[in-house]
Amino acid sequence: MLKNISNNDIFTSMRYDDYANIQYLYSIVVFANYPIQKLNYRIMRKNATKRTISEVLFNGSDKEETLKLYENFIQAWYKLNFKEVRLGSQTITFEHKYSLEDFAKRTEVSKLLLNSSGDNNSLLLIACLKTIAELKNDIVRYFHEIMNFN
Repeated sequence: MLKNISNNDIFTSMRYDDYANIQYLYSIVVFANYPIQKLNYRIMRKNATKRTISEVLFNGSDKEETLKLYENFIQAWYKLNFKEVRLGSQTITFEHKYSLEDFAKRTEVSKLLLNSSGDNNSLLLIACLKTIAELKNDIVRYFHEIMNFN
């Protein structure tokens, strides 16, 4: 007996692995905003390329909150299953340069400082956020079209 497959099933199953990444957006966005708020532009970009996440973020009176946000972020970041992400016409290979355990000790804090300048340090994070947002928008657009069609 053949199973009746709807367009909805085809739409979601074709890119299911990509769409599964949407669930990690919140944890990544919350933590990506945190260094900007915490540092409030008190660190020069030049210095941010020389200091690691753990050196800059894991000290101070809010260490416990920072660690909780970081833990949610790092778990989400390492569950992303992208092979590559896009930012405009640029394709960026998505790879984990360091192990989950070493990420904070070896990654420059500049990788988390979202910016629109010519500084490419946070390019991977920006491309991931944009790629996930576009996936979410694809789903919304698809179901919006279905609702308008019916």
